[in-house]
Amino acid sequence: MDPLFVQHQVGHSWGSTTATYITVGGDAKNRMLTDALSRVFDGDDERGGDT
Repeated sequence: MDPLFVQHQVGHSWGSTTATYITVGGDAKNRMLTDALSRVFDGDDERGGDT
């Protein structure tokens, strides 16, 4: 969604207010990255690859 569109729809005066509702938080980003890296590196270990 376009943040400006959302801002107008919900009636926020400031884009920063809208951003708190439409962005992915740092904790969620870290969890996603950790999960993705775990899948990659755990897969290498299961195949017996050198790490």
